[in-house]
Amino acid sequence: MPRQSCALFFAFLLLCPFPAIAQIIPDNTLGAESSRSVSDTINNLPSDRIDGGATRGSSLFHSWREFNIGEGRGAYFENPRGITNIFTRVTGGNQSNILGTLGVLGNANLFLINPKGIVFGPHARLDVRGSFLASTADSIVFKNGVEFSSANPQGAPLLTVNIPVGLRFRENPGAIVNASSVTQVIEGTTLPVGLAVPPGQTLAMVGGDLIFNNGFASASGGNIQLGSVASPGVVSFNITPIGLGLDYTNVANFGNIELSGLSAVTASGPGGGAIALRGGNVTLRDRSSLVSDTIGSIDGRGINIEAARFSLLDRAFVGSITKGSGAGGPIEVRTAE
Repeated sequence: MPRQSCALFFAFLLLCPFPAIAQIIPDNTLGAESSRSVSDTINNLPSDRIDGGATRGSSLFHSWREFNIGEGRGAYFENPRGITNIFTRVTGGNQSNILGTLGVLGNANLFLINPKGIVFGPHARLDVRGSFLASTADSIVFKNGVEFSSANPQGAPLLTVNIPVGLRFRENPGAIVNASSVTQVIEGTTLPVGLAVPPGQTLAMVGGDLIFNNGFASASGGNIQLGSVASPGVVSFNITPIGLGLDYTNVANFGNIELSGLSAVTASGPGGGAIALRGGNVTLRDRSSLVSDTIGSIDGRGINIEAARFSLLDRAFVGSITKGSGAGGPIEVRTAE
């Protein structure tokens, strides 16, 4: 069985029903500033309301032994006044299964890292107002080399101002699986949007193998970044006019990105959003698609794919057209073959 098929098979075993267990468990590595979760009903959904954590300047840090969300449930992070970024790590050695709603009760950006893997199930959805990044990196790197690490979970970085500058990967980062196919009514039509961030925001997924199977990701007029890393190194952050950019200069080897089963990644919207993929083998099959159409008068930003090998199979497609007076964005593909 091919490596990608194996990864997909075993990841989806974890989507099967399992006995009810404690889903979100703090690890107490933050001492007196430990994260807490309490049962609540949020947006008519039985949920874990998450508070506590370590505040450093405009950043809030959370640390968990286990972080899972059951189907039909939510997990919402409190967003204290002045917090613009929420960083959460998982340290317990098990992958995270996000089968329900992951949200923030405010406008902060949310970063989730678990080096053992992250699975977004068919009913997984985001309820955020800012940007969202999911990664199987070992740690988030800050200025001056300070790291917020899952593998070596010390306390929160002792910085007054915490500006993240990248993601550090170790050997064998876990896979990220996206099977989310939740829908949304858009202009009277019910459409699958999957994991979606608000218009103009960034949705980033950077891990080992990146697998979409009937999985959707959306950022209307925003910025979608998908990357697969297969060796130790640091993926650096770049702040661009369209949001968070990723620089892979310090990564030697790349893994697989596969979209199958009618998966779709779309950044269509006013001005047309940006979609960027960076991997070793990048494959779209089964009528899966990457789409960034321009709506309105602003020129589109287009789609960028960089890979050792890029394959379009079984009527899969990549599209960037204009539905307004603005020009459609470019489609750029760079491969070693």
